[in-house]
Amino acid sequence: MESVNLLGVFPVGPENFLCALLDWEGRGRVVPVWLPPVEGAQLAARLEEWSPRRPSAHDAMAEMIANATSGAVGINITSYHSGVFVAELLLEDGTSVDLRPSDALIMAAILDVPLQAEEAVLQQASMYLSSSDALDYFGVELAERSHDEGAGGPESGGARDQVTEDFVEFMRELGVDEDSFGEFGEA
Repeated sequence: MESVNLLGVFPVGPENFLCALLDWEGRGRVVPVWLPPVEGAQLAARLEEWSPRRPSAHDAMAEMIANATSGAVGINITSYHSGVFVAELLLEDGTSVDLRPSDALIMAAILDVPLQAEEAVLQQASMYLSSSDALDYFGVELAERSHDEGAGGPESGGARDQVTEDFVEFMRELGVDEDSFGEFGEA
């Protein structure tokens, strides 16, 4: 398992679909996780330290975990297939609870437990994101990233071109206008 950090929830593209970005620590890569509108809004609110006046189902689950078990130790993203992630909440006694990724991310925020993902999931679902692109497109400041950081990072000009094209294609899929690509549109 590899550690990942939740960078935030971002409205993306002309439809403003909500996307959580997970940063693969020390690798210069991120994993986009698309969220349903309601859960995406709930996660974004939780990250801004908002809490409902009455307990939500997530709050009730967190309270049950605290009162009926020895506690939670983490959230793992265990698989990825055809755009669908599978996540689990791990309890102190070794029990795991299957969760949708949106619920897993909300529970991680409520329980303040670490997020981890299988390396195979990260290899399959992650993409390189430069510090400047993170700032330009998502308003997130990341430590400067080199292209040869970690597994899967490009090391040569040809690989750099592929990374650029992958990012441009990703942004097209999000509905970002090609005129907004700047230097990337020339890849």
